[in-house]
Amino acid sequence: MKLPLLSILLGLTASIHGNEILLEAETFQAKGGWETDTQFIESMGSPYLNAHGLGQPVADATTQFDATEPGTYKVWARTKNWTKALNREGAAGQFKLSINGTPLETTLGNDEPTWTWQAAGEATIKKGSNAITLKDLTGFNARVDAILLSSSAGYTPPNDSKPMASWRAKLLNHPETPVLKDGYDIVVVGGGYGGLGTAIAAARMGAKVALIQNRPVLGGNGSSEIQVWAKGSLPPSEYKFADIIVEIQDKAKSSPATKEQFVDDKKLAVVKAETNIDLFLSHHAYDVKMKDGKIDEIMVFDVNSAEPKRFKGKYYADCTGHGFIGIWANAEFQETAKGRMGMSNMWTWKTTDKPVSFPDEKWMRPLKETHFPYPRKNHAEWFWEGGYDNHPINELEKTRDSNLLASYSAWNAIKNHGAYKNRTKDNLNLHSHAEMTWLACIGGTRETLQLIGDVVLNEQDIDSKKAFADGSVLTTWSIDLHIPHPVYTEFNPDNPFISKAIHKVSIDRKIGYPIPYRCFYSKNIPNLFMAGRNISVTREALGTIRVMKTIGMMGVAVGRAAALGAALDASPRELYQNHLETLKASWRLEGKARFTSPEKALKALKNKLPPPFIGSYDSEDSCMKSRFKRLSVVMVRACTIASVFACIGVVAHKHHTRATNTLSIQAAELTEWFPEATTIAQPTGDLNATPVLDSSEKTIGYVLQTAPASDEIIGYAGPSNVLIALSRSHKILGFRILESADTSSHIAKIEDPFWKQFIARSPSTLPNEPITVSGASLTTEAISKSIRARLSQVAAKPWFPNEITLTQAKAHFPAAASLKISGKTRSVYDASGKHLGLLLLSTDCPDQANGFQGPSALLIALSADEKILIGTSLLASRDNTYYVEATQEELSYTEQFTSQTVDSILADTTTATDTLLVSGASYTATAVVEQLRRSLHWLRAAPTPIQPIIHWRLRDTLLTVWLIFAIGIGLTHLRGNKKIRLGLQILCLFLGGIYLGTLVSQGLLIGWARHGIPWQTYPALVLLSFAALILPLTTGKNIYCQQICPHGALQNMLFGLTTKKLRISGSLHKKLTALPWILLVTIIVLALLHWTGDFSLFETFDAWSTGFILSLPVVFLVLSVVTAPFIRTPYCHYACPTGALLHLAGGPKSHLLRRDIVALIFAVLAWIALAF
Repeated sequence: MKLPLLSILLGLTASIHGNEILLEAETFQAKGGWETDTQFIESMGSPYLNAHGLGQPVADATTQFDATEPGTYKVWARTKNWTKALNREGAAGQFKLSINGTPLETTLGNDEPTWTWQAAGEATIKKGSNAITLKDLTGFNARVDAILLSSSAGYTPPNDSKPMASWRAKLLNHPETPVLKDGYDIVVVGGGYGGLGTAIAAARMGAKVALIQNRPVLGGNGSSEIQVWAKGSLPPSEYKFADIIVEIQDKAKSSPATKEQFVDDKKLAVVKAETNIDLFLSHHAYDVKMKDGKIDEIMVFDVNSAEPKRFKGKYYADCTGHGFIGIWANAEFQETAKGRMGMSNMWTWKTTDKPVSFPDEKWMRPLKETHFPYPRKNHAEWFWEGGYDNHPINELEKTRDSNLLASYSAWNAIKNHGAYKNRTKDNLNLHSHAEMTWLACIGGTRETLQLIGDVVLNEQDIDSKKAFADGSVLTTWSIDLHIPHPVYTEFNPDNPFISKAIHKVSIDRKIGYPIPYRCFYSKNIPNLFMAGRNISVTREALGTIRVMKTIGMMGVAVGRAAALGAALDASPRELYQNHLETLKASWRLEGKARFTSPEKALKALKNKLPPPFIGSYDSEDSCMKSRFKRLSVVMVRACTIASVFACIGVVAHKHHTRATNTLSIQAAELTEWFPEATTIAQPTGDLNATPVLDSSEKTIGYVLQTAPASDEIIGYAGPSNVLIALSRSHKILGFRILESADTSSHIAKIEDPFWKQFIARSPSTLPNEPITVSGASLTTEAISKSIRARLSQVAAKPWFPNEITLTQAKAHFPAAASLKISGKTRSVYDASGKHLGLLLLSTDCPDQANGFQGPSALLIALSADEKILIGTSLLASRDNTYYVEATQEELSYTEQFTSQTVDSILADTTTATDTLLVSGASYTATAVVEQLRRSLHWLRAAPTPIQPIIHWRLRDTLLTVWLIFAIGIGLTHLRGNKKIRLGLQILCLFLGGIYLGTLVSQGLLIGWARHGIPWQTYPALVLLSFAALILPLTTGKNIYCQQICPHGALQNMLFGLTTKKLRISGSLHKKLTALPWILLVTIIVLALLHWTGDFSLFETFDAWSTGFILSLPVVFLVLSVVTAPFIRTPYCHYACPTGALLHLAGGPKSHLLRRDIVALIFAVLAWIALAF
């Protein structure tokens, strides 16, 4: 608060009063590495400079000042010993002064624990311009409020800590009446999310706005200075509060993160784009003037020049978080005496290429690793929090300094005393290469006090979902209160610095709870609004409303209200009492809507009030600015779903045809086993291993990777590529996992004992039954197989066998003694060399016929002249497990072709249709017959390819008629007729479920994505599946689930059997409805990872289609049947992934939903992953 004497020649920042010269540190012309600290003006009287160097002295701060009288001056610096204030020995922040290049003898910052004037010595001052320098000595937060020079004998500097105290005003020659900034509709104090929302919303309604922020950046806790990422959801609402918040919200991937992720520049650009906003950065409000019970003016000073100013407006918005404007105006407020939530000062670190030192100082606390959590992922997060019992204003500097002390002490313990030495990869040097890169000097405060409004929102209101007539902004965070963490409090009970979050009442983040507008204005100050953590709530309710996106939306509500109030000449309370519907109409305006004045905004609202919101909220809808046309939405959803399944197909193809990977590794990465390694050569030898060479280019060992031999060897979730180090004699030296598609938790369980079982063994002496790791048995088993496959040169098994064994040949030619490749076939010979016949693998044929989920491998035996079919056998299949087993057991249905000529088989186009096929597995059996015909045709290589035949059977006819009937009912008013609906349910149950067994499932769709669509072998099933997906996309109606699915029909019928119903709470219902989406995502991810298991196990499909053979689907079916009489369609709501997929396809056509965006991103990421 320090108005400098403006020098005409120099623009100096000194003020002279008699023989006294006051230099305000924050007004220095060149601050060097010193930071301006404005957090504690209310307790110590002024901004100050802070040497926040993380243990490295910061660059000097310098300025020029004028003296009218030369001579010897006594010099003081207003400072404090901040570590002494925390009862620590020594002084962390020390500095010196020099004047005109001459250092003063006294070291400063090492004396009193409170803000006071410390004598620095004497200096010779010349008339005219002089120079003064602040030199930091430690880098540990030395601080300077002001420098005072006096030539008066016996002068004692005054030390009143009141902001803009009279002694400061006198020494700085402040005018009695500061300059007035007038003509504002609303003056907003605080440039965090609440202030930003208020200012932008009011300005776009045409109001004239002053936005006052005491920091050089906008964003408050969400700025790059504090780095709390913006949390709180933006759920669907009739009010468009979220539109503006989307414009300013950060894109941080963690908290803390890099400075750029908090987009300070974007926030500033949005504000500067509004011509109705006058922005005053680095301006601090310190008092108010009242008139007739209202706020008349706000007193402000420029932090960088100390110039005082006055601001006058119709309304004022306290967006300070601390509630300062309300306190100074004597607004009613409440605060918690002890046990508040605290302040966080987060920090980050990194590992460098060379050792980095950190001072080990006696003032630091002697922490051990049991006293604090490890700063994982290179940052100390939100729970580095302190000040629970400190006064939230008067002792706020103590809280911040305690947090700094805790952070420095913890880092000292890590760097210099071996704390968490087991957490670093560099076990030899511990954390010697680690460097602290950032520590928040400006703290993020969670709780100060609450200004009281006409409504004080409490926990019971939220828990009971109490509806208020003026419900507005949707809060979505749970009631989240912080307490000292009991695990770490024992060591430091008086000043804990690690917190624990206590989550009480949960709020559905997709729906939210509307905060009453009456919480946003003061009960007893008629022109005071609030937006931020200081609104009218209890401290329990503070636990939900205090996150930044929610606060930002409060600001939008307040800004619109202030503009409307200016047009109507109405107080905040009168807006609720007399103009609530008009206020709500203003809230419905799009965020981009702009007016040249509040009066014109009011006129537009009166002429055409936006219609009231009608309908229910879609719990998965997203608040989106743009509304896409119906066709665009449908196309986006269709392309998204098609893309995901196309990716699955590409993944399958890549895994099926992947070529050998090239080992990419540097010699420097191999020193663990080969300390003398300098380079590597080209792969060589039987193992195709990469030689490791020393400086004389002598081979000292070998390395190789398990890929591609391991590509098809799946552990829990995917294959692993392992680097194997071998000695010159090919003995195993060690392993390293290069990459893994398996889960990180399984990989993390693999420890040294697992690897040691292979060490010192040669490829020929690998253990036959290697041990596996408990909790990661599938992963370690797969890795063991990969090692064996690579070292023994056994490739991972392809989908189907590509060779015919003699045993398989003897099934058709008992006298077979040898096989010989002959063109497309294998010739079979007996012991005397007689040619017995030919064998043909159907998988050699490029034209594969798919069964229910995929193709099959068929062995075909022919006479030696290729004219007569001897027999067939099924070797393997990618089809449904049960169907394959049934087909193998009953393959006799193909005997009707035995002894027929190949010509007659090819000429008969009805064989596959009229054949008596396998009961319960007709789809697979049909495909086998079709594959026989295709393979024989391929063998003959006819010049004119025969056209594929669609095999239409009675089953297809029945299914098609049933499908048309169900669609007709589902798309017309007939679906409301109870008798017709019951008849359809019975038809679905017996025809679709028990007789046909045709249900759309993920196993079916993924099988088709991998191997092709069986439109020839089972066309009606394809028609059913396409209808199930296309109808929701085009009509918005999920016809399949509602009218066709046999399992849904069974559940609906059971629900009508009893009047006793089980009520599920709203919160539990919301959690359970997430399960189908989780299952769907899990299935898709597994498919993209090329999981080779049976996806039918995820659903009830096989319980219907295989006669209750598979256990897991039966469990799903039984559980749903048992609960269906009491809960409507429990499986459909809480367990069906296919239902979730169809629900995705059937969203509203007017706009995209959040799930659409997530699915689209998922599809794009899948394609990107495939590209690389």
